[in-house]
Amino acid sequence: MGVSMLVCMYVCVCVCVSSQLHNLEVWVYEEAPEVGGEANVYVHHELVLPNFPLCIEWMDCDPRSAQDRGNLVAVSVTHTHTHTRTRMHARRGYVYRVDGL
Repeated sequence: MGVSMLVCMYVCVCVCVSSQLHNLEVWVYEEAPEVGGEANVYVHHELVLPNFPLCIEWMDCDPRSAQDRGNLVAVSVTHTHTHTRTRMHARRGYVYRVDGL
């Protein structure tokens, strides 16, 4: 007779921002499978963002496809347009698939 273990897994999506690099990170926390065991924390996905992020949101469906479902993260980032005298800031959106957890 085999022994089955139930391990709880939690997912945290965050953005890490520095002066030169902006990352979207998907962290996974796994509880210890047994009493006295060790928990596990690791970065499952790390994506470089093109510009400074404004907000992130988890979605279970892809807005680009009516049938496509899964774990997705929508990210809104700043985008700078440089004109002759003014700088305009606009928003751009991206959707990243983070399946495989």
